[in-house]
Amino acid sequence: MWRVIGASEQGTSHLQHDLPCQDSFAWQVIGDHLIIAVADGLGSAVRAEEASKALVEEVLHLFAMKQPALLQEDIAENNHEDILGSIFSESRTLLEQIAAIEDEPLKDYASTLLIAILHPNGFIAGQIGDGAMVAKLMDNSLILVNTPQQGEYINETIPITADNALEALTIAVYQGEIKAFSVFTDGLQNLALDMTNQTPYAPFFTPLFKIASDVSLDSDYTSEQLAGFLQSERICQRTDDDKTLVLAAYIADSSVGE
Repeated sequence: MWRVIGASEQGTSHLQHDLPCQDSFAWQVIGDHLIIAVADGLGSAVRAEEASKALVEEVLHLFAMKQPALLQEDIAENNHEDILGSIFSESRTLLEQIAAIEDEPLKDYASTLLIAILHPNGFIAGQIGDGAMVAKLMDNSLILVNTPQQGEYINETIPITADNALEALTIAVYQGEIKAFSVFTDGLQNLALDMTNQTPYAPFFTPLFKIASDVSLDSDYTSEQLAGFLQSERICQRTDDDKTLVLAAYIADSSVGE
């Protein structure tokens, strides 16, 4: 079974400027498959909060529609890349429709989008924009799934509303058993990654993955604890941006109740 915990917390800069948290996340388990969607509305976008919420909700809706094709075979089948690409494309279309209905420019709904579809025997993950995903393999090693995307300038990224967004989409496919997985927005990049060589920072992930895989802990309570961690002085001293972190661990049936 999959055990999932997650939290989104307002950054201190947003608090100072009376801005809401513009990150959103959602997840759903269907059989042995887990889908996680994380979106980070750009601070410069007027409808950033609305956009991120609409995106993650649409991803789950699209996943439910496309799940028969996704669940037919193991996650690393080639056509799954096309299916994941279509989820990104149709999610962008939703924002276009919302912008048209509201008579607002599409750029007002700028947001990043990260999607991971996980199976005990592998995963397929895609993203447009910054933020990142890290997987824990069976040998306990950590891998960075996709490199955070940067725009032309420092602190600039590529939102799903950009003209070239779908061209910028990166998809990673992994075949092999995994123990755990994480998805997070760029507010945590400098804490979670060694940015000099683009690798996961093990001291950040090791205790978090341990908590995520502990079946003796209540998931709702653990998510509350995770939210407290993201709000802590230790974290806020190093980042003033909104922060979202979703952690998933696969628990084999034989380990439940041990």
